[in-house]
Amino acid sequence: MRNRFKIKDGFIIKKYQKDTLLSSDKIISKRVELINSFDYNNFSSLCETKIEYKNGIYIYKQKYFKVQKHIVDIENLYKLADSLEYLNSIGFIHGDLNRKNIIYSKDGYKIIDYEPDLYQTKDNIKQTISTVKETVNDELKRLREENKSLKQERDILKKARAYFGK
Repeated sequence: MRNRFKIKDGFIIKKYQKDTLLSSDKIISKRVELINSFDYNNFSSLCETKIEYKNGIYIYKQKYFKVQKHIVDIENLYKLADSLEYLNSIGFIHGDLNRKNIIYSKDGYKIIDYEPDLYQTKDNIKQTISTVKETVNDELKRLREENKSLKQERDILKKARAYFGK
């Protein structure tokens, strides 16, 4: 998956085409609605994000922060924990929470990158990233079907080889 982004008016803007999104329109719309309803005023560790999804294009706008040198800041760690607890309480799963997606800025710790379920292609290998239970189940079901088809093909090939003596 290649996303292009630009910085405009203090926001990082990324666009994704429908063919790079793993989830259905319904699931994507629910996630967009949830992210757009985040309580940024009371949870300062959430990075302000606005998302639009229309006509098969997902437009992701996230406030841009210049990363500062990390310092141990107990007060801001508590704010970070409160923000994570809040996300959990509203049923939001980040799905990619790691040291690259928690930055330290002059405003304290910020959780970033709330992108949706995506297909990623890295070194010509398709990877699935999903944070929605239904999507994970659908993907597992699809993979099981592919494996079942592959097994059937192997069985047919084995029978053909036995029949033709090869």
